[in-house]
Amino acid sequence: MSFLAPTMIRLESHDMLTSRHDSNRPEAPSSKSPKKRVLTPARKEQNRIAQRAYRERQRENRKSSNTHVTRAKRLAPRSPPESSESEPNDPLVTFLDTVGSLDTPSSTLSVVKHGNDALSTSPADFWMNTLETPQVTMWAAIFSNAICLGHDVELLSACSLTYMSPFYKPITPQDNPRDLVISAMKPSIPIHLQPTMAQILVPHHASLDLIPLPILRDRAIMMCFAMPDIFDLWDFKLDIYTRNALVCHRHRPDKSCHPWDPKSWEAMPWFLKKWSPAVDQ
Repeated sequence: MSFLAPTMIRLESHDMLTSRHDSNRPEAPSSKSPKKRVLTPARKEQNRIAQRAYRERQRENRKSSNTHVTRAKRLAPRSPPESSESEPNDPLVTFLDTVGSLDTPSSTLSVVKHGNDALSTSPADFWMNTLETPQVTMWAAIFSNAICLGHDVELLSACSLTYMSPFYKPITPQDNPRDLVISAMKPSIPIHLQPTMAQILVPHHASLDLIPLPILRDRAIMMCFAMPDIFDLWDFKLDIYTRNALVCHRHRPDKSCHPWDPKSWEAMPWFLKKWSPAVDQ
């Protein structure tokens, strides 16, 4: 056993050194232990800047939200359109609703005022925002004169060829033409639209009654009746109603114009030359 002693002593010495070395080695940190976070001054300053930016964004979002809510409150539903069931299906009403209406004579205007006493506000002037072309102003004047005379606007707007003038009265040898003219005159009709003797004695289309030029009406009716092969009434009406031979002015520098006033109307030079027998004084 003596020869084993040195070997055992060396093993014990090795174990003691190993245990002593292990006791001096630091223990490995556990993976489950929390890692301590160190805040440096630079990190703190960065956090403060980020928080300030976040608060600014929140404030802007709240302002934007309040603005949208306010705008939404200002919106109001559009008022429903007025029912058209109670309104007559009148083409003149549709036309005047689109382009407005010209001034009417004082006698007709007084009737309109009495009929609208219940209204608290005056209607809008459609002429303020409309384009006053010669075609529009002429047709508005023609329809206004038709209302003054009491003519059938629906037949006129339909361009009925068979719509003869209501002023025409068949006469007998016992009738006095002058008495017929006096009986046909009405105080509500402007003087320049009052029927002439030719309008009462000669059958003619109702569209000729709407021109506030008595001499032109008389001559056109008489020439059409006496010389139908020379005086083309259809071409004459086309010049007036579709070719803008006559222009009705709504305003002049010194005064307003009326559709029943001859001074509001102007004839084109080519029309005066073409129909000189009917327009020459």
